[in-house]
Amino acid sequence: MPYGETAPVRAGPLESGDAAAWADNHHDELERSDTAAAKAEVLHLTCANDLQPIAAELQALTGTLAEPNVFFDAIMLQPALDTLLPKDGIDCVLIREETEDRRLIGLMPLMRRPLHKFLPLPAYRFWDHSQCFRSTPLMRTGCEELCWSAFINWFQGPGNSRKYLHIPLLPRYGPISDALHKTLADRPQIGAFTTSQQTAFFDFRTGVIDAEAILDRAMGKKTRSNFRRKLRNLEKEGTVVFEELTPDTDIDALSDEFLALENSGWKGKEGTALAAKITEAAFFKSAIARAHAEGRLSLLTMRLDGRLIAARTEIYGGNGGFVFKIAFDETLSRMSPGVLLEIERIKRLDGDDRALAFLDSCSAFNNGPFYRVWPDLMTIEHLRLGAGPLMKTFTARLLPPLYWALRPERLKSLIKSALPRWVYVAVQRLRKR
Repeated sequence: MPYGETAPVRAGPLESGDAAAWADNHHDELERSDTAAAKAEVLHLTCANDLQPIAAELQALTGTLAEPNVFFDAIMLQPALDTLLPKDGIDCVLIREETEDRRLIGLMPLMRRPLHKFLPLPAYRFWDHSQCFRSTPLMRTGCEELCWSAFINWFQGPGNSRKYLHIPLLPRYGPISDALHKTLADRPQIGAFTTSQQTAFFDFRTGVIDAEAILDRAMGKKTRSNFRRKLRNLEKEGTVVFEELTPDTDIDALSDEFLALENSGWKGKEGTALAAKITEAAFFKSAIARAHAEGRLSLLTMRLDGRLIAARTEIYGGNGGFVFKIAFDETLSRMSPGVLLEIERIKRLDGDDRALAFLDSCSAFNNGPFYRVWPDLMTIEHLRLGAGPLMKTFTARLLPPLYWALRPERLKSLIKSALPRWVYVAVQRLRKR
């Protein structure tokens, strides 16, 4: 399958492996945007199933990002393209400076989806596959407004037939979100509807990292004493060892241990564990192997007499860390091994030489051990944009009351409570096949 084609003009596939040279030959087919003195052009690629033709450019972009997002940089995006690609593929929008070297300044992976299964209007959605927990687009520092301006011009322009866009899981109050809201404020022809949620977060930009101060801020003395007692009780059952992986760790064997541990709990019973689907297990192993090879992986484990009882994976991007997957032995839940592992991770912040500015739990609201020991919260947005008279009216006026009446979390909760447990579990397993 070719790397990409222009859209909507089908001028031929990209076969040379040189995206910049290909753009030169199709210069008149590109959307353009002017912001003050700066100019940008949009290259819309379909069948974007391989990043190799722009791998060097993407690597250069990753080192200069306004906001890091490990789920969209090459370390995780290429494994996702290899294992989790939808049947109809994805599109990829590249933003380039309109200069002599046409430097890559932005990247947005998109998937083509109907607006709703009961409303099959053509729409776009930032690609948030089952293992993608942030959809912050990649944008070069200082080029955020230029990128959004160019992208919105393309989105509402005649070259794009899909006039509805869903941007899920976008951190609010960062430079990229701020630039998007500023751009939308100047575009009255775009209708927008936004919802938000909160997630556990560590913000280290406000002062010196002090693990004990963080734990004191997150938990009271009684709670901390309770977890110390649980650790002592666990140590009575055997030798407890916390270990961080090293460059010499057999990452393939450790990832198999992790998958087995996760599959042993409720996720395995409900068919939602990574091991329940071959493609998701392959994605996990490929992503953490790449992160380990580049020195961007933390895989902290907790063992009892050599047996893995808790593990957490964290992938670094820029000046931050993103928690990817966690697992613990549910037969020891009374000892709270997942929370004990998070406490150990916090204690190790004092000796971390990465100069982290933040840690993102990438978790759902009030879910997992993070809310027991992480003191900060971050707002995550879900934006829906509509262009043109029809989709603007739908997005700004009709969608909000429909959403609040039929929001997915409410319907899922109603269905789960109405169905017998075994029926719900069977449905979840069928969805994973």
